[in-house]
Amino acid sequence: MKRTKESTRQIVGISSRCPQCNLQWMIELLSSDFSELVSEVTYLPISNDNSDKWEKKIQGCSIGILYHSLNHGRINITDVEGSLYDKELLYMSQCLGKENVMVVLDDIEQPNKEETQRIQRTQPSINNCSSLLLLTANKDKETDFLSQINAISELLNRGKYLHSMGNQPSKIFAHSLGRTDRHSKQTQSFDDGATPQSARKSPNLNIPCSQKYSVGVFSRCAQSNYDWLVGLLTSGDFGNLVREVHAVEISNDYSEFFSAINNYTFAILYHSLNYGRLSITNVTDSLYDEHLETLSKCLGKEKVIVVLDDLEDSSSEEKRKILHEQPSIERYSQELLLISETEKKAGINNSHTMQGKLEKLKQTLETRPKSHPSSSFTHENFSSTEARPSWSDLATGASGINMIPGWYPPESTENPPCTKGEGTTPSPADTAQVSAPVSKGLGSDGPPINNQVLDMLDQILSDVKQIDKKISSQTRQLEECKEEISKLTRQNEELKKVFQEFEDSKKNHCELCSQHKKKKEESEPDLQPHSSNAVALINNSTP
Repeated sequence: MKRTKESTRQIVGISSRCPQCNLQWMIELLSSDFSELVSEVTYLPISNDNSDKWEKKIQGCSIGILYHSLNHGRINITDVEGSLYDKELLYMSQCLGKENVMVVLDDIEQPNKEETQRIQRTQPSINNCSSLLLLTANKDKETDFLSQINAISELLNRGKYLHSMGNQPSKIFAHSLGRTDRHSKQTQSFDDGATPQSARKSPNLNIPCSQKYSVGVFSRCAQSNYDWLVGLLTSGDFGNLVREVHAVEISNDYSEFFSAINNYTFAILYHSLNYGRLSITNVTDSLYDEHLETLSKCLGKEKVIVVLDDLEDSSSEEKRKILHEQPSIERYSQELLLISETEKKAGINNSHTMQGKLEKLKQTLETRPKSHPSSSFTHENFSSTEARPSWSDLATGASGINMIPGWYPPESTENPPCTKGEGTTPSPADTAQVSAPVSKGLGSDGPPINNQVLDMLDQILSDVKQIDKKISSQTRQLEECKEEISKLTRQNEELKKVFQEFEDSKKNHCELCSQHKKKKEESEPDLQPHSSNAVALINNSTP
């Protein structure tokens, strides 16, 4: 599969464990309807004994499609027991980049939005290692496929830059950060399969689509409260700045929120007064303390804003009051926007204050910071006074509680613990702050993180993923045990009823026996006189 630098069309590789006849319809569709974007479509079979050969063929592609049919077995792509494509999808994401990988699940009974979200929720690696999940039905496959023609065309266009760079993502990532090729290879698998943040967030990449933001609106409120905001961001006014907008529901599952951040390059933390009082941060029962801090550390303060909606007062005085009472909003976000009910009802065109706030939102999106979180682990990208996020901070969260099971920070080489005989015993406060060594090592005065730590963190993240799989499997087993216990409980209740019926029957039988015995005893005295008279007659008749 050779290609020339002059070619701007894509070489698409469709990988699957299913036979080619199952996906021939998609090969023909890509070759015909997308011929202006696609130069070649090839089938790459996956088996347990051809992994090396398959990997070499993937390296010759600019776009990767992972295909699976329900007719070949259940939808066990990743993250479940007996999953079929864990390693393959991860490799495709690392080799081609997440933005150039899509997953197609065929012969689905109900290929709707709810089923798509269910699959993404139960098998999160699909979302982490690909940019598009497409479901097609047993009938009208072409119709279902072409219903996403805009998203597919955008994905095919994204591959042009990768194509021109010789399909070597490590070089692209290193070029965007000014790193050496050696360093880029060392950090290529750092995020355990997800697209390296440097590729997604660097404004220097010469990819038109990547210059636009993927915006996530994070909130505990129902999406209906901020549909107006999503619609505004997807309108033509923000077309040059925003590529896509998605609603992200915040629940009490912090790990789910943490894993969702990787899908976005800009975050809006939204809250409506209709949901309750404005308890964002720094107050009793605050709703977003850890979430706002984590967004800031992962994406950068410059790429986080807070929107408070449905207020009675959206004046500058009210804004200063909120920032004074809840200072973390200003610390971890670039801008705070207050929106009143009156402003929304008046409409954007009729409200000068609303227009001014939307202009602030545009300016925030247009701001391209010199440094960004993707390169936050290199010392030279930060000033001496700028606080830098560490993996210790991200793992422990705002409360200092370890959010990643099995993760412990490495010991600092600058301040090794005292050994026996050196005369100093660590205080309880020192031993309690287990994250202090790494925080100091990555702080404003510390050295850049070394390769050994990167390798260790990569291994830790891999272990966490395996632990998560085991927990999911054990959870399913626990649910099955609960169902079995419930079934046995119902059977036990039925046996109790049968036993009670038997006891009642036995009791009735005993009562009948007693009545019969009593009648028999009452009839025996009547027989005695007749027998005496008979004896007397016999004696009198004897000579």
